[in-house]
Amino acid sequence: MTTPFTPADDFEAITDGLEPVTLLRRESPGGPGETVPHALRRTIDMAEVVGDNRRTVESDGRYTAADAAWSLPAAEVSAAPRLGDAILDAAGRRWTILETRLVALGVRWRCRTRELSIAYGLEDAIDVLAAEYSKGESGAVETTWNVLHAGVRGRIQPLETKIAAEKSAQNSVRRCRIILEEPFDLGHEHRLRGPDGTLYRIVAAAGFPKHGEMQTVEVEKI
Repeated sequence: MTTPFTPADDFEAITDGLEPVTLLRRESPGGPGETVPHALRRTIDMAEVVGDNRRTVESDGRYTAADAAWSLPAAEVSAAPRLGDAILDAAGRRWTILETRLVALGVRWRCRTRELSIAYGLEDAIDVLAAEYSKGESGAVETTWNVLHAGVRGRIQPLETKIAAEKSAQNSVRRCRIILEEPFDLGHEHRLRGPDGTLYRIVAAAGFPKHGEMQTVEVEKI
């Protein structure tokens, strides 16, 4: 009697270095995601890329030290991983999926990913604040700023300082660009707060970025 080969059952039994991760869907970046108990991470090094012409063509030669390949059992995900989804590892690092393919007789998803905070040098913890409006005792509208997302990895880049004249007085207006690891739908009802407590008013915010790129926000220091 021949025993059928079932690679889906063998992977967890014979593979070392497996770790639980969370798969986050692009359409709901702030959602809880789904747990994948048996993920396997594999570093992609530059020497390997140079020696593998097919892989270099697939990535247009843009592999970086922040890239890694993840193997996810197909049976442990509710739907196929897609470009722009993210894998959150046990250390809280967020790996954006840039390429997926089904391998091992269709039982595992191989995902090429990029850790954007490493690739873009995101060293600042940014809080995203949202406005809540209420009427005060005098009947005037009062605004309270509440934390919507805390500790988002980002980078604050000073752009320019302008001198603005108001009622015979001069004030300095400092404009910055803030790069965020996660995409958000930002508008006038939001503020950004830097790690030193500085508040920034949003002047312009790009829409959701392309896969593997970052969201950039033009701000003014309050």
